[in-house]
Amino acid sequence: MSFTGLLPITCTLQTNTPTQDSYGQKIESWANTLTGIECRIDSAGGGLVGTPREIYEAATHVLFMKKPAAPTINSKDHRIVIDSENYSILLVEEIYDSIGVHHLEILLKKVT
Repeated sequence: MSFTGLLPITCTLQTNTPTQDSYGQKIESWANTLTGIECRIDSAGGGLVGTPREIYEAATHVLFMKKPAAPTINSKDHRIVIDSENYSILLVEEIYDSIGVHHLEILLKKVT
């Protein structure tokens, strides 16, 4: 089976496009950047992890997808939407094969 055959659903990559309200306050706003991206999402546990001095967010899900030609996906500017559920991006990892980047594994935190 090909890697694409392991990607049974689609997701949308959104870009943060903050706007301002009539009082000049920033309002979080998101715009679709890429739609219909073939992917697979798996549960990753969740919860908080860290040390006594620092607390880190733990991923609730892992997303697998082929690397898009553009844009470069990052946690600051992007989020993932699947079936009207929003996921913040914690980490984007490129997985390589003998030719180059094979796919992305993206650690997500479900936004509630």
